[in-house]
Amino acid sequence: QEEERKEHVTPGGPAPAVVKAAVSGVPPKLLADPLNISLYVSNDALEAEVERVSGLIARAAAAKDKELQQDLMQRKQSAEIQQQIIVARVQKGVLTLDMYLDQLRAAIRRDVPLAKALLAQGKKREAGVVFARVKIMKAEVQGA
Repeated sequence: QEEERKEHVTPGGPAPAVVKAAVSGVPPKLLADPLNISLYVSNDALEAEVERVSGLIARAAAAKDKELQQDLMQRKQSAEIQQQIIVARVQKGVLTLDMYLDQLRAAIRRDVPLAKALLAQGKKREAGVVFARVKIMKAEVQGA
């Protein structure tokens, strides 16, 4: 029976069947890059990401990790640009409040299974960031 158990349990992780079930329906592209700035459609989530990354930049600077610091600065800049795009679309009337809320709802429907799949794969940090993004978007929708 011990041999049987070994076949169904990944050392240090959930059973492969659990991982496969959690990952099914989530596009591989999302799993490969779940923190891509283009996946952020919420102004509030982008603001939170800028704050989170700013803290990481400070830590990288304290650790004198110039390469990480540059990567994080580029991510912060990308998030700020994404924010500016959302604001510009709203100001031009291209993005109405209803459209914005629909985008948030669609992103929530996309991100919840993504976060669960990441968790099932043992990617706790990425799952945590995606869950935080979902929480922010849900609050934004409820507050509208």
